[in-house]
Amino acid sequence: MPSSFTGLVLFVLLLAPGFVFAAQRDRRSARRQRSTFGETVLLGLTSFLCDVAALLVFAVLRAAAPDHTPDVGRLVRDGRTYFDAHYAYLGWWALGLLALACALGFMLGRWPPRFTPVFADDITFTSAWWDLFEQYPDSKVYVGCELEDGSYLGGELFTYNSDEDETENRELALLAPITYRPAGVDDEVELDDVGTISVSARQIKFLTVSYLPVDDEDTVGE
Repeated sequence: MPSSFTGLVLFVLLLAPGFVFAAQRDRRSARRQRSTFGETVLLGLTSFLCDVAALLVFAVLRAAAPDHTPDVGRLVRDGRTYFDAHYAYLGWWALGLLALACALGFMLGRWPPRFTPVFADDITFTSAWWDLFEQYPDSKVYVGCELEDGSYLGGELFTYNSDEDETENRELALLAPITYRPAGVDDEVELDDVGTISVSARQIKFLTVSYLPVDDEDTVGE
C-alpha cells in the first residue's frame, strides 16, 4: 500500500478505470456475489489493462508527434526540474490519459468482450428474474403476481432486486395502474391512489411476464 498521501492519491487514480468498469457492469447485468479477493483482483486487473492501453496510445502519439507530447525521457532524467517547468502541461496530459483509461473501463463494463469460441460454453451467472425482465430491454414489462394466499397483483415493472442469488428476501416493485384480485374472487379491481407497490419474493407463488411496446398505453390483466 502507498506510504504517503501523494502515493495514495495516485493509487486511487490508477484504480479509477476499474471502479468505472464495475459501476457500468452492475448497471448492465445481474449483480454476482463475488469474494472480496475475487472482486479486488478483477478491479485491479481491469484498471491495469486500461491504464496500459492508455499508455500505449500515448506511446503512439509520442512517436507520431514528439513536439506536441510530454518528453518522458527528460522527465525521467531531470525529474523535478522538468516537472516544475511544465507542471500544467503534464497535468493536463495525465488527466487526459486517465480519462481515456476510464473510458476504456466504461466500454468494457457496457460491452463486455465475448472471447468465442473459447468461452462460448461458460456458465452464465444470472437470476431467473433478470432473464425474464431483461429479455426485451426496449419493451415495457408487465408483471402479474399470483400470491401464496391466492390473491393477484399486476402492474408495470418499476424495479427489482437483480442479485443472482434467488432468495426469498428479494423484492420487486410495480407501477400504477395496479390491478388487484382478492383470493376467491374472479374480478380484478384497480387500486386507487396507489403509485407503486412492493412485492416480496416470499409471497409470490408464480409470476407472469408480458412485453409491451413502449408506446402502448393499454395494460394487460392476469
